[in-house]
Amino acid sequence: MIPLVLYGLKRKIRQPVLIVNLTLLPLLLILILGSALAGTFSSDSSTSTTGVSVDLGVVDLASGADAEQFSAFVDDASVFDVHRYSSEAAVDRAVRDGDVEVALVVPASFGERRAAGRSATVSLRAVDSNVDSLRATQVAVQAYSEAVATTTSIAESGRTPTSAWKLVDHVPAAAGPSDPSTGVSGMTYYGITMLVLVLIYGLANTMNFVKEEYAEALGDRYLIAPRSRFTIVSAQVVTGIIISMAQAAVVVIAAHAVFGADYGTRTGAFAAVVFLLAVFSNAIGLLLGLIARAWSLLDPVVTIAIPAMTFLAGGFVRLDLGGLQNLTLNGVFQRAMFQLASGKTLDTTPLLVMSVLAALALLVSAVMIARPEKR
Repeated sequence: MIPLVLYGLKRKIRQPVLIVNLTLLPLLLILILGSALAGTFSSDSSTSTTGVSVDLGVVDLASGADAEQFSAFVDDASVFDVHRYSSEAAVDRAVRDGDVEVALVVPASFGERRAAGRSATVSLRAVDSNVDSLRATQVAVQAYSEAVATTTSIAESGRTPTSAWKLVDHVPAAAGPSDPSTGVSGMTYYGITMLVLVLIYGLANTMNFVKEEYAEALGDRYLIAPRSRFTIVSAQVVTGIIISMAQAAVVVIAAHAVFGADYGTRTGAFAAVVFLLAVFSNAIGLLLGLIARAWSLLDPVVTIAIPAMTFLAGGFVRLDLGGLQNLTLNGVFQRAMFQLASGKTLDTTPLLVMSVLAALALLVSAVMIARPEKR
């Protein structure tokens, strides 16, 4: 199969039109798009907790001078926009609903333990999408603890009461609002949506190969070739995946180098999602190409479906269509890339489903190719 893959790549490289379509067009797409958006979006448009107050929900169950001192610190700290709640259940609900970013619970034993010179703890809670605000709160509380411990140590030689924060389990909730792109810059948003669009067009490329080349005159030569049809078509799918990855590299490098698009720090995970989309697109393209040989109407359906899915997923116009986005291929893979780019927890379930579907598409295609063909 490797010689066939190398031959397929060599054949495409020797055709200038294919080079333009497969490499230069994605580059021009991201350059034109980036130039059009450069005046609207800048690298400062991404969200950051630096210099921004954190919406902090506080439940104070403690009493005593030490508890009052800590409560005054929270109220006076410029980093916090404090909202008071009467119970843990109420503040947990506020965190889940997005009314506050972080919940801070001061237990009833806080003042007692501090007065006795023992370690006192508070609880911090947040959903995954507010992890930056959670970390900022941790730093602020820890700074207070260290300041109090130092002051007490100086004042009372030989006795050093300490306090510390304790991170408890996050409140179970969806990872942020319905729009998965919250927290990424405008350039990163469009860089990802165009990356997904380019990769999904790999579906159409492989589909056209099977529908046209394999089925027509070139297909007649395949039927008498010493290699099996399955090997030949599989080599084309591998070639398509390699080309899709090359196109993805062009888009990612250009968007990052020229326009400052930020794809996050988890480079390996991001590349894995890109590779999965390349495999998925070419596997589905193979299956649809085989089906299109008998059903010619499938070609215009796919031609319309790809840009339609891109629009519904917010690729051309930044829209939040809620659950409707999850019904599109673009939406599934964009969500994963947005989560990686913004530092949120990656939801792997949809990606596992896509992996299974890609495997099924390859299996069904193998069965269809292996069947004797009526001449």
